[in-house]
Amino acid sequence: AGGPESQIAVKIQRYEDVIDSLKRLLEAERRRTKQARAAHTLELQQRTGLQALLRQCVEDIRERRKALEAEAQRERSASDRDQARNRPISALRPVPAASAVARPLSAAPSALTPTNRRPNSAAGMAAHGPFAGVAGTAAASAANDVPLTPSERQDLISTLLSHEDVMRAVFDRAFPGVTPHPPSDPYLDRMAAWQEQRDAQVAANAKVLAAAKNAVLPPATAIKESTPGGMLLKEAANRPWVLNVDAMLSDFL
Repeated sequence: AGGPESQIAVKIQRYEDVIDSLKRLLEAERRRTKQARAAHTLELQQRTGLQALLRQCVEDIRERRKALEAEAQRERSASDRDQARNRPISALRPVPAASAVARPLSAAPSALTPTNRRPNSAAGMAAHGPFAGVAGTAAASAANDVPLTPSERQDLISTLLSHEDVMRAVFDRAFPGVTPHPPSDPYLDRMAAWQEQRDAQVAANAKVLAAAKNAVLPPATAIKESTPGGMLLKEAANRPWVLNVDAMLSDFL
């Protein structure tokens, strides 16, 4: 009875060794995954730097446009105040009712001068202030500012991608001395090669252990007769995965 029990103990020990090797292999794969994720994140950060720069340029243009519109509005308000201050007093007197009735209808449109139009009018903004031309253009573009449709946006992206030399020139100008694809890290390459070599060694050891297990495995009748309620059943009760190691090895190999 001592011979088969010792063989079973050797078999269980080998199974435990294989399980430990698989656990170490799993930990190594997790470390490699973390390193690959970190490298991928770094690459994405480098590639999206140009997008962040372009977005900042758009925000700067928007702020400058708002500043020009506000400056034009202030200039127009100051001009309106100056005109009201320099207007003759006779123009401010109320007109008698009889005169108002006798006034020809052709004089009515004269009240709608550019100075009496609403403040946000583009014509009124274009008539006053040193920034009138720029502000008028900005107001006109704001009135016609329609967002691109998905199809138009896709066409624009396709057009930009078709001019790879232009995009490369923009990238080189925005990020001088930075390559679009960063070179691989020698340390990561060495780690990957070492992990592959270790994985191959673990697989070879598992095959050797499987061959040795088949060589020293006693008949099923001998195991059943020699261990009625013995060490194997105790091991199975404490560690139920021992009985499924054959399936694990077949899946691994």
